[in-house]
Order: sequence, then structure tokens, then C-alpha cells
Amino acid sequence: MTEAHLSPTNLANYYHNQCNLYLHNVYHRRDRIDLKTHKETQTNDAQRQRQPQSTQTASALVTAQYQRGIKWEARLFRSLENHNVLIRVPPSSDSTPQSPKQIRDILLDGSKHLMEIEDHVYITGIVFQSPSFESELEEYGSPKGSIAFGVAKPDLIKLTLIKSVNNKGSKSTGRMIEWEVIDVKSSTTLKSSHTAQIGFYHLCLDILLAPLEPDSTSSPDPTQTRIVPGKQATIWLRPPQSIEAPDDQDSNADSYLPVSTSTSLLLPPLRTFLFKTLPSILTSSKDQVEWHLNPACQ
Repeated sequence: MTEAHLSPTNLANYYHNQCNLYLHNVYHRRDRIDLKTHKETQTNDAQRQRQPQSTQTASALVTAQYQRGIKWEARLFRSLENHNVLIRVPPSSDSTPQSPKQIRDILLDGSKHLMEIEDHVYITGIVFQSPSFESELEEYGSPKGSIAFGVAKPDLIKLTLIKSVNNKGSKSTGRMIEWEVIDVKSSTTLKSSHTAQIGFYHLCLDILLAPLEPDSTSSPDPTQTRIVPGKQATIWLRPPQSIEAPDDQDSNADSYLPVSTSTSLLLPPLRTFLFKTLPSILTSSKDQVEWHLNPACQ
């Protein structure tokens, strides 16, 4: 039996349709659709034939949006490669998510390119299992284990070389690398569903990586590199007409539309939803969950 969990895409979909029953259904049923991999699980042909026409139409729309997103992502990545600022992490042989230590090692290895190439570089291919969020749930008075999230795969992690300053205000000789979550969307406008997803990725990575960092209050080690979270998370939007352009047409990453949101504004309401509101929705019986007329609720 498939263990109940939500994906980051499920979370983004909720912020789009604002239906509590959607979250309850997708969390507790086994026939999910993972929009990140575009694979169905435990749904046979007979079941699909019994689906209402509205649901089938919605599925066709999702498929079209997915394909458009893949095309836009490929174009953007090609542009970054042309600028020599993209590092691709190959998937593991058994397709397992990377551990926090493996992720930090990937970021450290990527940071070696910063002085050679630019003051920033992008990494794609980081995949991790979401944290259990036990301490966060306890902080908000929610039961441990009342929510579970699956595997997460942000499109890009941007690394930027920043100047490190110690507590006395003098520059240290140690290196400090700032990471920033970026997700690529084929939309031309920023949406709340986008910011919820990048906020979730940022929160996960911060929780996973923080215990691995050296103590910042100690004297800086000149040979030490610190990996710290950035102060923003970003959606890379699609410029108008970009997808319709010929595939062999040169792309210029500078003309694309990254839109950033401060994590100080993004995370507080997201944390309240994840660790207080969401557990209440998922642990309620189905007949107690609020809903509205929407194909996603079926």
C-alpha cells in the first residue's frame, strides 16, 4: 500500500484551487497523479473511463500545461548552458533521493566553479525526501506524524559567492556561499501557487542543511566554506512568445523573467498553514472537510 503523503505540486495546486477537500482526497487516496513525473499510480483503464468528463478535460489541460512547462524549462536550461553557468547533477543509479550530506557536498562542489565562471552558478538535479517536520508540528501544537510529504525536486538551486563578515564587523577569509531556490514556470505571471511551492522547497532545504553547517559563533576558519540560505526564493517566468520561437533560435537568459519573493514575507504564513491548518484538514473525517464545486475535489 502506498504511504499517504503530499507532494510539493499538490501543495501548489491547493493554493490555486483553494479547496480543502482536494488536499484531503489526494493525501488519503492511493490513485495519485505525480505531476512532476507525470505518472499515474494504481489507476486502471476502467477507473479512468468512469471518471466524469470534467475530470478528463481537466487531465487533458494538465497534460498540455505539463508539456509546455517541459519545453520552456529545456529552453531556459539551454540558455544557461550557453552562458556556462549550469551544472547538471546526474540521477543516482537506483533513483533514490540524495541525503542532506550529499546535497551539501553537491553545493560545495558547485561552489568551486564560482571563481572560475561567474559570481553565481545554477545547479539542477537535486532531489530530496522532505523532512518529517516533527519539531515544527510540535511548535504549532499539532500531532507528530499528522502530515507527510514525499520527494521534492526544485528545478534549480542558485549559488552565489558572498562576502563573509564575522561578529566584529571585519571581513573574514572564509568563503560563504548563499543558496537560493528557483522554480521554472511556463506562466507569464506570478501566482500564489508558485510562491507556496518555492517557499516549501526553501523551508525543506533549510531544515535539512542547517545541522550540517559549522557553528557561526566560533572563530571563522580561513579554509572553511559555509553554505547559507538566501533571503529570497525565485520563480523564473516565461517571457511572452518565448515557447513559440524556433528551437534553434539563440536564447538570452538575461531577457528572461526571474521574480523573487523575500522569504521573510513568504515563510511565516506558509509555516502556519503547513503546521497548523494542514494537519487539521488531513486528520479530519472527509465529511467534516470544507469543499466547493471543482473537478479537483472529485
